[in-house]
Amino acid sequence: MIILFRFCNLTGSNFTYISYDLNGQTRQEIIMLVIIGSITLVSGYIRVILLDTIAERQVRTIRQTLFQSILEKDMAYFDKHKTGELSLCLTTDVNKIGEGIGNKFGSCVEMVTTCVSGLTIGKVSFV
Repeated sequence: MIILFRFCNLTGSNFTYISYDLNGQTRQEIIMLVIIGSITLVSGYIRVILLDTIAERQVRTIRQTLFQSILEKDMAYFDKHKTGELSLCLTTDVNKIGEGIGNKFGSCVEMVTTCVSGLTIGKVSFV
């Protein structure tokens, strides 16, 4: 018990003088967060531009391929399927594929990288 009191002796401490530079550390953290925010903004813009362009090209290719395959079908195929079914397939299903490639895939990658970078920054900041 005496050893514990020896380590916890606060009578000789001076709590009025703090050697920690709070303003400097806060300024440094703010600068780091502004830099990270700027990088996130620019990379998000680039992600949207690139993935949306790729998604639109893929949708166009899929539609052209689907339309060519519809044109090569026999007449019996058109007797079995309704008229609006083919146009519905060309619009809604292909648009879902485009949304999955463009926006949703990009958002998934962005959220995973945000989580990993947040955990990394938290680990580095508190060490």
